[in-house]
Amino acid sequence: MDNTSFFTHRMKSILFPFLITVFCFHGCLSQSFLVLETKGKTKTKKYPVGSIIRIHFKNEPRYLWDNYTILGLDLKNKCIQVSEVYCIALKDIDGFDTTPGKGNGIQRLTGKFFLQWTFFSVIQAIFKPPLTAFHFIVAGAAAAVWVFSKFFLNGEKKINGRHRLRLIDLTIDRPRA
Repeated sequence: MDNTSFFTHRMKSILFPFLITVFCFHGCLSQSFLVLETKGKTKTKKYPVGSIIRIHFKNEPRYLWDNYTILGLDLKNKCIQVSEVYCIALKDIDGFDTTPGKGNGIQRLTGKFFLQWTFFSVIQAIFKPPLTAFHFIVAGAAAAVWVFSKFFLNGEKKINGRHRLRLIDLTIDRPRA
């Protein structure tokens, strides 16, 4: 057996149990979640400590959304700890974005395609006048998909009777002997 295979075998035998222990220990610590529930659906979206969230507060203009990182969850006061001194109460949240960092990809792509196709069609109309129905069908389809994705596929959810936020704790107490 050469030294490299002995070394890799030895590292695997030490590294894998160490990593399993670390991940299991980390899983035991992070058992509190912010949960977005939807009426009529059994599947929920869970946001553990360390997740980035985007929220809208009550009595603010609809375009003002704030990004935060969850540093902790205060189950007693029902609030989300976002800094050492600031805790956001769940009752103050009016809207919640399920895709804070990603945004709506379909909306961005179809909007870009619509603008590029329109520019291409205008240039073609200037230099080579006869536009066909195909140009208008493609532009219309891109515009329709953009409008649909803009208003119906965004991740912004209003917290109301249909959607609600909850804090849950899934820690398991140690059995007493």
